[in-house]
Parts: sequence; C-alpha cells; structure tokens
Amino acid sequence: MNIFDIFKKKDPASPEEANGRGQVQKPNVIDRLQVKRAGELLEKYKSGKAQLEARIIENEQAWRLKLWDHTQKNVNPNDRPSNTAVLWNCIASKHADFMDGYPSPNIVPRMGDDEDEAKKLSYIVPCVLEHAKYRKIYDITSLEKLKQGCGITGVFWDPSLHGGLGDIIYKVIDPLMLFWEPGRSDIQESANIFLCDLVDNEALKAKYPDILNDKVLGQDKSVSRYVYEDNVDTTGKSLVVDWYYKKQVGARKVLHFAKFVGDTLLYSTENEGLPYLYAHGRYPFVPDTLFPSKGTWFGFGYSDVGKGEQKTIDLISQAVVKNTIVGAKPRYFVKKGGGVNEKEFADQSRDLVSYEGNADSIKPIEYKPIQGNYLTFLDSKIQLLKEVTGNRDVNTGGTTSGITAASAIAALQESGSKLSRDAISGTYDAFEDIIYLTIELIREKYDLPRCFRILGEDGRPQFIKYTNEGLADKPQVTEDGRDMGVRRPEFDIIVTAEKASPYKKIERNELMIQLYNLGVLQPQNAPAALQLLSLMDFEGKDRIVAKVSENGTLQQRLEEYQLIALELAEKYDPEMAKGIAAAIEAGMPRQLAVATDTSGMSSEESRMERVRDEAQERAQPQ
Repeated sequence: MNIFDIFKKKDPASPEEANGRGQVQKPNVIDRLQVKRAGELLEKYKSGKAQLEARIIENEQAWRLKLWDHTQKNVNPNDRPSNTAVLWNCIASKHADFMDGYPSPNIVPRMGDDEDEAKKLSYIVPCVLEHAKYRKIYDITSLEKLKQGCGITGVFWDPSLHGGLGDIIYKVIDPLMLFWEPGRSDIQESANIFLCDLVDNEALKAKYPDILNDKVLGQDKSVSRYVYEDNVDTTGKSLVVDWYYKKQVGARKVLHFAKFVGDTLLYSTENEGLPYLYAHGRYPFVPDTLFPSKGTWFGFGYSDVGKGEQKTIDLISQAVVKNTIVGAKPRYFVKKGGGVNEKEFADQSRDLVSYEGNADSIKPIEYKPIQGNYLTFLDSKIQLLKEVTGNRDVNTGGTTSGITAASAIAALQESGSKLSRDAISGTYDAFEDIIYLTIELIREKYDLPRCFRILGEDGRPQFIKYTNEGLADKPQVTEDGRDMGVRRPEFDIIVTAEKASPYKKIERNELMIQLYNLGVLQPQNAPAALQLLSLMDFEGKDRIVAKVSENGTLQQRLEEYQLIALELAEKYDPEMAKGIAAAIEAGMPRQLAVATDTSGMSSEESRMERVRDEAQERAQPQ
C-alpha cells in the first residue's frame, strides 16, 4: 500500500461532534475582586524576578557590544573600555551549530492500531510548522537560549487565521514580559503565569468597545524594558495581562485563561462557561534551558559565563590601544616663553621650525611602550574565554598546529563540538514538548478537513485532506463484549536534525556507498546483510534495515514463484522447464554464480539440481 493511501477522504464531524465540549453558561467566576487579587499577585511575581530581569538586560547589552555603556553610564566616553566581540563571536558560532541541527519530528505510535495516524502526523506536523514559520521562531529562541540561558516558545491557537477556521501559531516569548511563581524549577508547577503586553489604548477600545467605552486607560510602565537605541514612546499605551491559571477538577488539572487591563476584565474562559482553555491542560509555554540553576527553570547562558573574562579583555584592550596611540603620535613639552614657534612646529609639512632661546625649550614627553607580558596576558584571556565557551579555533575551521587534512579537521571539529551537541540535545527535548502541544491542538481543533501539500516518496508533491477524526478517543470492547472504556491515541516523538553538517553528509554518503559495494542492498544477500547491520550503529540504520528486510521478502517471494513456475513446467512442458531454469540461473548475481559454478561438480551439488528436486517433490501427490 502506498503511503498516501492512508490519507482517505472522510466526512467532517457533525457540528455537534465538532463543538460538543459541553459548554454551559455559568455565573461570572472572575469578577473585579478576582482581577484585583490577580494584579496583586502579579506584583509579587515581578518583585521575585527583579534580579533576573537586571541580568537579562545586561546580557542583552553585552550581546549588542554595549556592555560598558550599561555599567558605566557616567564615565567619560574616552575612558570607557572598548567593547571587543570575543564573547559575541563565541555565541554566534554556537548559534550556527544550532541552525545546522534544525530539528525535524518523526512521530511513531505507542500501539499498532495508531500506525496509520502516526504516519499522517509525520507528514502533517512539518507542514504546520512550515506554515507557522517555525524556523524563524527556532532561530530566535536558540539565540536567546545561548545569550540569556533560556529561550521560551509559546504554542497557541489563533482562531482568526484562514478566514476564521483557525490554526496553530508559535511565538517567541520575551522573558521580561512573562511572570511566574518564584522558586519553581518547572514552569508547569507555577500556580499562575502572567504574560504582559503594552497595547495602544485606541486599539484596545476598538477591540472591546462594550467594556472599555467609558473607561479611562492610563499609561502603565511597571514592566522592565531593554535599553533601546530607538526612542520607544509608550504614551497612550496600557499594560494588558494574559492570566493563565490551573484548577483541580476531579483527578486532573485544567487550564483557564483571563485577560484584563488594570482592574477591568476583558475576557475569561470560566465566565464564558468553557471547561478549559486547551484540552491538554498545560501552560502553552515551552522553555529551553541551557545551563540549569537551582530554584528556577530559567537557567543561565554563555553571556553569564563569559562576561567576567570579556570585561577583563575589554580593559586590557583599552590599555593597549591607548598606549599604541600615544606611541604612534609623540607629544612634547614646550617651555613657556621659550621662543618656539608652536604653529610651525605642529605643521608636519614644514621642514624648518624657527625658535628663539635655548634648544631645550622643547623636548619629547617620555613614552614607555607596553611590555610583551601584557600582550601575552591578553591573548591568554582570549583563549580562556574561548575555552570556557567551547569555541576553540578548530570549531570555526582553523587550526594552529599545522593540521591541514580535511578528515583530520573534521575529526577535531567533531570532538570539539561536544558542548554544542549537548546544548542542542536539550533543545530537542524542548522541541518534543512543542510537538506534543501541537498534536494536542490538532486533536482538539482540527474538526473540519484541511488541505496540505506534502512530498511523496518519489519527491513529487501530493495534496491530501486531514481531520482529527483519527485522534479522537476510541472505545475499547473485549471479545466477549465488555466495555473497557476509551483509549486516546498517543504517540512518541523522535527528533532528528533536518540538515546535518557537510562533514556529516559526506561521512554518511561514504558509508552508504560502502554498504552498496558490499552487496548489502542486494535482495539475495538479505539474511547476511541483516546480521551485519545488527552489529552496526549509525544514524539512519532503521531505514536501511527496513529496506533490506523488504528486499529480502521480495526475493523470497520471487524464488517461491520461480519454483512454482519450474514445477509446473517440469510437469507439463519439460522443454520450457529447461528455459526457465536457464533464465533463473542467468539472473543470479555474479558473485553467487561464481560460487555455485557447476563445471567440475556433480549434478547433485548444483543449485539448479536442488531446485528441480524441490519442484519434483512439490509435484508428487501426498
């Protein structure tokens, strides 16, 4: 069966089934008092992360090469240390490794009954990511992870997309605008989460005219902000708060949502009578932490690790630059009343300078060049920063030990990129959570058929329609008719790199060529090839094993059909049987044909004699 046969057109669910979430209008649960208490709780959360926000702002300045502009605001600009880009280069190099390892999801079922649905999702989910421009989100969050210690991705449902049909969106969450319960090492354990945004007052009134028509909205500057180069005007803007909170309902926790500005409620899922915001019941925020830290899920990044060494490098570099400038442009003492024509002396185009008085009326200011040990110390600090961030020269393609062979450089790069691989593996774990939330939103929201363009196995585009019918809860009944409740299809997510590095591609291609030359892909060699592959370990091994097994099965069936054909020919047309036997032998692979050459061997030992014997045995009545 072709892979695309699993995408069969199905009738959309009825409106009752599509929207049957048991929505019952209830009295208002979230009132002005509840909103006021939420605002007070938000202020507590703000004070709890004040130090983190200061660190985030400083790290952003360090990334923009304005570290000293932030820490020495009142210092003379001429005395402020220069901002070198050693730490910036370390982070940029790590980010390039992240982009080389851009993740791709492969969805596998936990039960055999869900295999077809897992195959569908393996094609559908990448399309959803592509439509939502997730690569750009990954680009930004991976950089935030390296700079700040954590990149946060939001996974939401936007009902306004596609003419009201709605779809999944992904957002980069600014940590300065997100507030959580202090002291939690897991974001899902926070009792509440607040996501803030400064919104134009006129836009707010236009969106909520019935609620804000007679309200006076003022400015709210109670959130920390980065140091912008542009003049960011917050006049006429108000702080709008998205409030996410969980409630215990029976044995499970459900997620609810409310939006408010000041003490005015704009929306509430509970007031609308909804049983939850999302069926999965999780906060729609996925953190990707670099280096974990006790008491928080945010962690710390390479900016925190390297800022100290970067400051030392900047200070020494400033001293070296100033010393070099002093040495390159000599200065002189001129005695007052010494009779030296200072204008002529300062004019570098004049060969002669007139003066009156003694020759010692002018003398050069003594200059002491910087000593070599200071330059050595500066270089050692640069190397130390590269070492602690894992950004050695070999990682960027350069070597200092005379190594020029491409294979040797590739081996050194592979060995030197352990820190990047470790950090990217953590990003893959976060990506699994993102795909999990994506599948859950598909399960809940994709009630109506949607069309997707996917690439087939032959590389040609295919157009399929998909709904969430296969993800719905399935009733379980035993053979004797007993009701065993319902089962929800669940899946495991395997994350691989969409595009490996060029060296990885070359290595994998060479391995495939070697396997081909060994005859691993030859159908008749399937048993021996499977034994060989069982002892090997390399990326993509499962696909090779599956292909070899498929070839072996086809070869086995071919041999069975050949035996049947030879059997029938031996019984009804011996002359045709000779031709079939010759055709079978002619189709044998050269290596096997050589090994079974019958010249000099008895007829009983030849393969074709064994084939004839088996055909005769099959032809005999039992």
